[in-house]
Amino acid sequence: MAVSLVPGFVLTASAEGHGLSGEGTQVSPYIISNRDEFIVFRDYVNSGNTCENMYFKMTNSVDLEGSDKNQHTPIGSPDVPFKGHFDGANHGVLGIYISQKAVNDKGLFGCIGEGGSVKNLTVRGYIQADKYIGGIAGSSYGTIENCTNYFSLQLHCLPL
Repeated sequence: MAVSLVPGFVLTASAEGHGLSGEGTQVSPYIISNRDEFIVFRDYVNSGNTCENMYFKMTNSVDLEGSDKNQHTPIGSPDVPFKGHFDGANHGVLGIYISQKAVNDKGLFGCIGEGGSVKNLTVRGYIQADKYIGGIAGSSYGTIENCTNYFSLQLHCLPL
């Protein structure tokens, strides 16, 4: 089964066929060099793949151009957390925009699972949610290392 999400990229049920260059290993990580490839990565994880023991690396900064009409869907969730290794290589993911009340686990990554890691990354954007929010991750049971967060966070507190 192949699904074309972005012209020039094909996402299939197998990890090898998602359309990113590289082998997904520590020596030869999957490469994310532009917005379209970042979206392919995000959608691959959010289609039910934890990416356990898979490696990803950015080669350029990416602007998601977020707005009310173009909101970011966080990568991973408590049910299917990201368990791979994401190296921003000192690049950034900019223009992240999330405004969803009564929704939890919001950030660039919704949930980083045990064994997962995000490092060497700068993020910039806006998040409005109820709880479990952060620029890098809404919740993390993994490792976040050498990351910079330039976010406007708006937390909605529910009455007791």
